[in-house]
Amino acid sequence: WTVLIERLSSRLGKAQVVRAELQTAAEPERAYRYVAWLDRSRRSSAQPAAHRPLHLLAKLMPLHDVKLASDNTPRSFRCRQTRHQIDRCWGPERIVTSWWRQRTVARDYYQVETTTGARLWICQRHTDHAWFLHGIF
Repeated sequence: WTVLIERLSSRLGKAQVVRAELQTAAEPERAYRYVAWLDRSRRSSAQPAAHRPLHLLAKLMPLHDVKLASDNTPRSFRCRQTRHQIDRCWGPERIVTSWWRQRTVARDYYQVETTTGARLWICQRHTDHAWFLHGIF
């Protein structure tokens, strides 16, 4: 890996070869930043995020026709014209931003596994109870 990173950095520039570094933030979209692989002067002070998806969508994708079980956990939903049945569900994990921020975010996140084996990170927004896809494991 070292040779590859050094070679890419020398050809593309150090600032172009980056890695994700975790940050201490409640909002998933602010919980990381990109830093150059070869920049070892900055160390992360963030705690690793437990059970976060490898692929976080840049923008929340709306889910429709969400059906809930008796315990209010999601059981099925429609995303882009495709119906998904949930086989297993973990959560909720409540994420709320700090009150002093200009834009407060409050969501309940669920890790779900569909009957086709897809593992997804979905959330329900507190303000309007809308559901969204936010990440893919």
